[in-house]
Amino acid sequence: MSGRMAKWAVKLSAHDIRYEPRTAIKSQALADFVADFSSDLQKEAELEVQQLDETKDPWILHTDGSSNVKGTGLGILLKSPQGDIIPHSIACDL
Repeated sequence: MSGRMAKWAVKLSAHDIRYEPRTAIKSQALADFVADFSSDLQKEAELEVQQLDETKDPWILHTDGSSNVKGTGLGILLKSPQGDIIPHSIACDL
């Protein structure tokens, strides 16, 4: 224990408080925790993918691009399953 730690240990002992340094986490305990936690996440991810597969009406994305002396651009058209159309254009400054 360093001098500073010894000084605090003496002061704390007057109030019946004892300093206990942290111990290192054993590598196997950490590995077990990660393994347990990961399996739960994997189950959630598999369920989410399964639900996505059941979607019958996907969104449709159409893209178009052009390039000329004045610059480069992109055109995007996103169509929802309900038929809503969301157009967007992007000018690229390359």
